[in-house]
Amino acid sequence: MRDALVEITEWAGGGLAARLFRCRVDNQDFDYPNALTFQPLTLDPAKLPPLDTVANVEEYGTKIRSELASHPAIKAELTQIFGAPADALLKFFISLPAGEQYRWEALCESPPRKFLAHECAVSRLASMNDNPADVRMFSGLIRMAAFLSPAQIPAANEFASIVTQVAAARAAGLNVECTIYLGDENLLTPPAAGWPAGVKVAPIPGDVEAMDRLLVEKPVEILHFFCHGVATVGLQALEFANINDTDIEAKSGSVAVSLERLNQILMLTKTTWLTVLNCCSGGKVVARLHSMARTLTKRGSPVTIGMAEPILDTDASTFSSAFYEKLFAMMRDCLVGAAPNSLVMLDCASAVIEARRRVHNKYLVAPPDAFGRWTLPLLYERGAPLVVKLVPAEVTIDPEMKRRIDTVAGMLRVLPPTTPANMRKDILGLLDNDPKVPAEFRPNAFGVIGAA
Repeated sequence: MRDALVEITEWAGGGLAARLFRCRVDNQDFDYPNALTFQPLTLDPAKLPPLDTVANVEEYGTKIRSELASHPAIKAELTQIFGAPADALLKFFISLPAGEQYRWEALCESPPRKFLAHECAVSRLASMNDNPADVRMFSGLIRMAAFLSPAQIPAANEFASIVTQVAAARAAGLNVECTIYLGDENLLTPPAAGWPAGVKVAPIPGDVEAMDRLLVEKPVEILHFFCHGVATVGLQALEFANINDTDIEAKSGSVAVSLERLNQILMLTKTTWLTVLNCCSGGKVVARLHSMARTLTKRGSPVTIGMAEPILDTDASTFSSAFYEKLFAMMRDCLVGAAPNSLVMLDCASAVIEARRRVHNKYLVAPPDAFGRWTLPLLYERGAPLVVKLVPAEVTIDPEMKRRIDTVAGMLRVLPPTTPANMRKDILGLLDNDPKVPAEFRPNAFGVIGAA
């Protein structure tokens, strides 16, 4: 197994430069000569072909590969990865918005044509720090919330895709429950047989205050947004149409949740494993700002998937169907039957690979100008992997105890490294007050919950 990290930064005088920041083979560091030396890249977005036809996407991907290969260490590592892509991880850390605009996921070797991201986990890191994993708890139930309401865009296909995959996952043995919030009143009427087990349907909150309360009071492991991504000067937000907006056919939704506020909520609840921004501009860099997906991953959500540019509702539903089919299967294999108190690493990349393949196959023949849509999903991860700790289902905590745990963990994390061990021990002692916090939920002396 190879794990390579390529850093993209700004070159002196403008343009981009790259280096091979890290390479690991079977978890052992592997050093190339001059790997950490930056090499300038001759890339100009205006001179790259559009990502539409097969030929143009192939040309785009081979150009990206050629420029990265101008760095000898990156060239050597790409040769290894293209030779065995299923056993490799290729990650990019991009330190400036100008580098985010390139579709590194289109990396291609030709001839014969071979797109790396169809077999290899190609992702972007929000941080290069090898911090301890932010362990999330799992007691047997995966909760999901899906907010499907972009103004003037039908949500029926996205709705059907999620309902189908949740029902299939439950039938296969994964205990997942999904509440779907809709702005289209016509979609709220249940079928004659009722909604499948594990699926609940409700109107989308009518205003941003109600949305905030819902996200705080009903935390989930998986967050899915099918909406509009909007950006004004210095502000990024997710925009939803409530039922009134849909009824009057408003051009924009009246419920706008800022990325900053969503980040704060996710940092408060500390339950979310994965956030999906299946929306226009969800992964696109706007006005010198890093993408929404990167912003969420850096602070609130360990893994986030965003779209590089506006996505059609038909493509959004194709992505969701393939993504959740594979994701739920992976979660079932990793979590169902695992030993209590064990730590499980969840790799969401395989689900993104499957979604990219599904869109690729859909547009391989016709229409010819839509082929490049498979490159839209961008996978963002933190420097540390997503790790889930399985706790016995009978061990539960109430909201007040959770707030106490989060407060103590937060205090420990911000203490300087020179803090005496006895002081850390005294702070941890606050968790011994009645009601005593179970060992499964306690942070360690540095505020990391679930650390071995």
